[in-house]
Amino acid sequence: MDIIYQDDLKDQILKSLSDFLLANKKYWDLFFVNSTFPGSFIRQMIKQSQFLFREKQGVYSDIDLRQGWDTYLNQLQPRMRTKVRKMLKVADQQDLKMFSADRSNFLDHFSSLVKLHQSRWVQSGEDGAFGGKRLYIKFFLDYLLPSFIDSGQVRIYTLLDKGKYIGHQIYFIDQNTLYLFQEGYEWNQQISDPGNVLRALLMHDLAEQKKYIYNFMSGWTFHKQSWGANVKTHYFIRFAHFNFKNIFYFFSYGMVEKLLGKIRGLQNKLSR
Repeated sequence: MDIIYQDDLKDQILKSLSDFLLANKKYWDLFFVNSTFPGSFIRQMIKQSQFLFREKQGVYSDIDLRQGWDTYLNQLQPRMRTKVRKMLKVADQQDLKMFSADRSNFLDHFSSLVKLHQSRWVQSGEDGAFGGKRLYIKFFLDYLLPSFIDSGQVRIYTLLDKGKYIGHQIYFIDQNTLYLFQEGYEWNQQISDPGNVLRALLMHDLAEQKKYIYNFMSGWTFHKQSWGANVKTHYFIRFAHFNFKNIFYFFSYGMVEKLLGKIRGLQNKLSR
């Protein structure tokens, strides 16, 4: 999470946002920032302002594709390198096409992504990212997504098989970085693993342009590692304005964290 801003207005925006939160503190107690980067705007604002503040480190994964396709392939493990080449060959042999939706058909592609994404999770008995009564999803779809579409800061890549959508990936774009937001695939196709075929086509396209970083977002998995991702640090942040309730929360939360840390340490010793 971060705030998109104009460079020459950074200091003014920092102060304005901090002043606004403090002036309206009767409407809020705590903010939870789920994931933000070390040099992020919002982290700077919190640390420079008059807020109670705690942060915890986490990891995310990204791939620097600015050195070109051949360099990227050579960084992969031999088995994965062969797999990526095979996926590109399958796409060529079966005439699978990848393209980026434009403004005129963006919502059509996004609706298909949501449908494909949800179908997978519903089959496993879960809500999926766009299911359930999640008000923030409705807010995102109704208010934020149209603004991102208009500004060109969101992009959908689609995998097409004989005129049919069989896979989508949606990304947010900030300068030279693509941030993976969500995916959706057709799971009943004869084509094996359409999600990774789409990812291979996208990696090839981005690496050929030599100007993009591919960000998997939060977490670190073997799947991300296999694609050549590097581990980076990000932060989970809690901040609040000063009052007795918030001071008590931050003090007690810190004590509980220390206690849990000691319990985990003791458990590790006893399990050896």
